[in-house]
Amino acid sequence: MRSGISGLDAGAAFNYYNWQFKGMAPGTVYHDPVGYQTNNKVDLKPQLKARHFAELKALSTTSGGVGTAGQAMVPVALDPLHVDQERRETPMIDLTAKVTNIGITADRNERTARTRGVGLAEDASLADNTNTYDRYSLNIKYYYAVGRTTGPAQASIPSGTFGEYTTAQYGSARQLEVAAQTSNLLQGMEIDMMNGNPGGTYTAGGATNTDTGYDAESVYSTAVAGIKNQISDENQTDQAGAAITIDAIDDMINLCWEDGGRPNLLLTDGRTATDIKALIKQQIREASAVDLAFGYQTIAIQGPRGVLPIIQSQFRRTTAGNGSGTIYGSKSIEALDMQMIENRMLLDATFDPLAKNNDSDKFMIKSYWAPVVRAVNTTDATSFHGSIIDIA
Repeated sequence: MRSGISGLDAGAAFNYYNWQFKGMAPGTVYHDPVGYQTNNKVDLKPQLKARHFAELKALSTTSGGVGTAGQAMVPVALDPLHVDQERRETPMIDLTAKVTNIGITADRNERTARTRGVGLAEDASLADNTNTYDRYSLNIKYYYAVGRTTGPAQASIPSGTFGEYTTAQYGSARQLEVAAQTSNLLQGMEIDMMNGNPGGTYTAGGATNTDTGYDAESVYSTAVAGIKNQISDENQTDQAGAAITIDAIDDMINLCWEDGGRPNLLLTDGRTATDIKALIKQQIREASAVDLAFGYQTIAIQGPRGVLPIIQSQFRRTTAGNGSGTIYGSKSIEALDMQMIENRMLLDATFDPLAKNNDSDKFMIKSYWAPVVRAVNTTDATSFHGSIIDIA
């Protein structure tokens, strides 16, 4: 018996050799990563790649196992627009004049009483005309929004666009967090400036009082006394759960004007503004639109002494009035003389880094401020501003 493999076995082995190496002569060098071999070399990579892809099962999106959303081999393409589902406009913060302030109180003097000039007989005795000046003081309040980004987040989160009311580009994780926390700060300031629980998904945190108190979302004692708190119940009309009317708005504006005010803006919620628009269209068939700063567009109403734009706030209650007679419990409108309202700023919104104790960067966005509403005299119940409360 001959030693070695049989002819059949040898033929099978040769066929396998030809299938494996595609007819190359025995002894051919087909892989030499260091380059020691110089003779009888051939680059087999193209042939091997062709055989590899020809022989494998067709490549699919799930080849290689299960990955993100079941697509292991497909790279994830993240939308660069970071949508903020909690975005809200902050018109009163944006549109109200900012005035620098020295010290931790906003102080001012206002004349609150006078004796007017009189007609007298010839050579009559002359008495002094008196003026009364009162000092008003409002504490500056301190507002903070604190953020933090870890080192891995800064290394892995790509740049994009943060969709606030206006879009802001961010190039890193920290810039995204700074933009988000700045928005948080402004929204908190807006809520407290208007002293109103915004309704909807928001929850009240402060005490609710009639007329003289305020219902701010902030649970802290540092919440500012905002517009509703400062105008109190001066020139206030109670709708007692009835629908808003043009006559009620005109009467509110007249009350302010008779006290010396020149109201030039109405502040309310979106639903009440829609009701007002419907009333306007009944009279003149079209509600005029006005453009304000920073891209705000709104409707306007023709008041007794001119056109007043209607600012619609997303932080106002939209609850229909039930006759309870509270300024904060339901829909309301304020007529404001904006020449008499300003935000007194000890420190505008400012970035401030905090201590670094681990692999993260912590910071705060802070602002020291107070909204000042001038020309409200609670002693003799006069005000340049007015309100309508408890609207259905």
